Amino acid sequence: MAKSKRTQRTTTARTGQTARTANAQKSARSAGQVRTSAPAVSSKASNLAPKSIVSDQPARATVPRPAQRQRRRYARRMWWQSPWTVVGSVVVTVGLIVAIFVYVANAQDQASAAGIGSPVPASVLNAVTHVPASVFARVGAGPDGVQMEGTPPNTPLLTDNGLPEVFYVGGEYCPYCAAQRWGLVIALSRFGTFQNLHLMKSSHNDVYPDTNTFTFYQSTYTSPYIAFVPAEVQDRSNNNLQKLTNAQQQIFTTYDAPPYTSARAIYSFPFVTYGNAYITVGGAFLPTSMQGKSWQELASGLSDPSNPATQHIIGLANTIIATICVIDQQQPGSVCQTPTIQQIEKKLPKR
Repeated sequence: MAKSKRTQRTTTARTGQTARTANAQKSARSAGQVRTSAPAVSSKASNLAPKSIVSDQPARATVPRPAQRQRRRYARRMWWQSPWTVVGSVVVTVGLIVAIFVYVANAQDQASAAGIGSPVPASVLNAVTHVPASVFARVGAGPDGVQMEGTPPNTPLLTDNGLPEVFYVGGEYCPYCAAQRWGLVIALSRFGTFQNLHLMKSSHNDVYPDTNTFTFYQSTYTSPYIAFVPAEVQDRSNNNLQKLTNAQQQIFTTYDAPPYTSARAIYSFPFVTYGNAYITVGGAFLPTSMQGKSWQELASGLSDPSNPATQHIIGLANTIIATICVIDQQQPGSVCQTPTIQQIEKKLPKR
């Protein structure tokens, strides 16, 4: 009997415990609680870790949804970090570098082809300053018969540091100046030495366009016999380049007028006075025979007395040489005492 009562009490207790457990689970579900078991651990670790964790909120997925992943990715990568942006930047940069190289190469090619502003090549300078004596003799005064105008006999000689001065006024754009410079460089090189001569073309928009020549701008000339003072007052684009001094302007104004010119004009280029003893105003010859010829072709032709351009250029140079010999007392004799120069001197106006 006693054992039966204990068994009944045990059964009743278990039944009560089961009921209480069921009621607790039912209450938990009604309250929205979820019991999550901890991962299985060793028996030793289980004594340290809590048996269970109770969360007050419903469980949330730990993996972000696709939209969240996308927003986070864009938040981490700025626009300039986009692969397409990087590729586009590289393409644009390479394109700009290529364009710059092409532009510079073209500009250099054009400048090299045009030659404008470049130092006179040694081959050209050597040909111009070392014309064979036989060419001077064969050409003589040339086909043009350059006319030198003489000033009144009492006109004081224009000098610079005691030397007779050859004063030139011209413009880089001027085609007649372009032709005149060839004769001047050749003639003056018989008396002295040029430095810093540069290549030049006459204006592209004027008559006899793009006549190949030199410029006296920023050049220097040394000689024990004469002084050469050039002034290029306008550049190839007709912009002002060098300004005349008051004394130079006075000379220009005085002799750029009748009887030295046929009519009063402003800036009659080229203008050259040889010690104020002889004057030339305007081009000595038309540069027709020089058209289409490069500097090298014109320079190489100076060794051929039958070349049309050479005949005009050397004829002018011989006349300039004879004029300088008159004003510098026939120095040097090796230049001034040649039969060709002596013959031309006889045709100059008497002083």
